[in-house]
Formats: sequence, C-alpha cells, structure tokens
Amino acid sequence: MAGFAGDPAGFVAYAFPWGEPGPLADRSGPDGWQQDLLEEVRDGLKTPGEAIRHAVASGHGVGKSALVAWLTLWAMATHADTRGIVTANTESQLRTKTWPELSKWSRMCICRHWFKLTATALHAVQPGHERTWRIDAVSWSEKTTEAFAGLHNAGKRILVVFDEASALPDAVWETMEGALTDEGTEILWFAFGNPTRNSGRFRECFGRFRHRWAARQVDSRTVAITNKEQIASWVADYGEDSDFVRVRVKGEFPRAGTLPGLGDAERGGHHAGGRARGGSRDRAQAGRGVRGRGRGRRRRGGPAASAGRAGGGGELRRLARWPEGRGRRGREGEEQAGRDVGPDA
Repeated sequence: MAGFAGDPAGFVAYAFPWGEPGPLADRSGPDGWQQDLLEEVRDGLKTPGEAIRHAVASGHGVGKSALVAWLTLWAMATHADTRGIVTANTESQLRTKTWPELSKWSRMCICRHWFKLTATALHAVQPGHERTWRIDAVSWSEKTTEAFAGLHNAGKRILVVFDEASALPDAVWETMEGALTDEGTEILWFAFGNPTRNSGRFRECFGRFRHRWAARQVDSRTVAITNKEQIASWVADYGEDSDFVRVRVKGEFPRAGTLPGLGDAERGGHHAGGRARGGSRDRAQAGRGVRGRGRGRRRRGGPAASAGRAGGGGELRRLARWPEGRGRRGREGEEQAGRDVGPDA
C-alpha cells in the first residue's frame, strides 16, 4: 500500500472490489468529478510545499461522503502514523452520515484488518500505534476550538476534513489554519458541503482565498448517481435560477445570505458513492477547478513502482504480512478482519 502514498486515485481503484459481486457489483469506479479530484491530489503531492487544500461546493447526492471515506482510508493505509481530524457542521452529521459512510467503505477496503473503527476514531491495530496512527471524529464548538489546535505530526502526514463546511464558524477555520504549521509535514485539508451561506470561510475558498484552495463546484445533474427525477421536480417547483436550485442542485452560493434548511426535501437525492456501470461521465463544469480529460479506468493490479512516495513503508510492510496467508483481497481471515473494524456501539 505504501506504493500508493502519492496516488489516491490508484488506491481507490485497487482497494475496493469494483464490479465484483456485492455492494459494488454495478459500479466500475468513482464518478468523473471524484476521479478528477483524486488525480489532482496525486499531482499536488508531486510538488510538496504548502498544504494541499481542496474545497468542493456541490448539489445534493453527488457522492461527497463516499469521497471523504476514500480519502480517509487512503491517508491512513498508505502512510504510517498518519494523524487527522474529521469534523462536520453538527454532531448528528458526523454520527449519522459521515461516520457510517466511512464504516461502509472500510468494510470493503482491502486492508481493513489494519485498522479498528470505533464510534469516534479510526486507528491502527498494531500495538504501540493506536494513539499515533489515527483519524478522530471531532465535534466543533466555538467555545472549545482548542480541540483543533493540538493537531501536530511533524515529518509525517496530517489529514483534515470539514464536512458540510459552509456551516462551520470562522473560528474553527482560523484555529485549524494556525495549527497546520509543522515543518516537513504532508498536510491535506479538504472542505466539502452544500454552499448554503454566501459569507464565511467556506465561501471565501471560492473568492478571497481562491489562490490557496483548489475550488470546484459540482452540479448534481452532471453526476451519474443522482436522482434525476427528484432534481427535475425541484427545478420545476422552484425555478432554475432560484436560490434553492442554486444551492441544492448547482452547487452555487445563494444570492440571499443563507438558504434555510429543507427538512424532508433534502432526503430526495441518492447518496451512494461511485459511478454506475456504463453511466454518464459528464464533468461538473460549474467550477474552474474541474479539468476534463480522457483516460481509461485504472485496472486493479498491484501498485506501480512509480506510484508515489512511500510513507512509513517499514510499518506498512509489517502490517501487510498480518494475518499470515491472506490472499490479494484478504480472502482468508475475513471474518476476523470484519470484526476488527466494526463500529463500536
């Protein structure tokens, strides 16, 4: 897995059983916009320096929670002693959406037996690394922003994910900004969300701070997995240029200050990750961050020697030998591995 340290796109193609019997039987890989972002992260890792920052404003049902899960598992599986934080606009978002999606994809991951997923963390099972090789789910609070200030991992890798980032207060962004100062450290910061507010730090990723962020906007209609009938009914009911459609479909910021919550209407879209086999691969062109380019899907073989820098390769090689006798997809010992990563109550 260390061979994919610099190649999240290759990791996602290899680590999950695309097209095999099971939950991914009708999927051949990530959707177009997901693949583009994974490849842009790969390209950014070739020229280390400043933190890699990606901001995605999207409509509903585009597969952002799946992408959060892939990035988390890639970061953990390809660099020993990675540390990180995943936070969201509410504790409920973390507990009922972000973390269950991570649980789903971790169960399908080829190296799932390396890690244990609890209700609040994903951490290595290797003795002595439980506290140094982990991603924590952390609820935000403007009164306790110090919870975000202690994230340091000098000389290794740090992952930060903001889910539903539009609703996170500026104080959390500013605290995290100040924490990411370790020299010689690979820092990856991702912010995802529906663009419900036309002010705040998430909005500024697409404006004032665009030179620091690779920012893109994803229209739900260009993504193969979305519920097109539901989207068409929203457009018919609210109008193409309404703030409702701008935010919930086009991934554009509202003209009004804040778009109110939708209640049950928000659940109309489909939220699975991946691309339907044979489905459209249209690119979301609403944001300048999207780069359309032709390519064939990476076949699931072994990691190429040139796939990227190995992170903590020694520890990863030791993990790869445990348990003994596992096949390429870990056929032997799968039942025990599944228990190792099952979410705690």
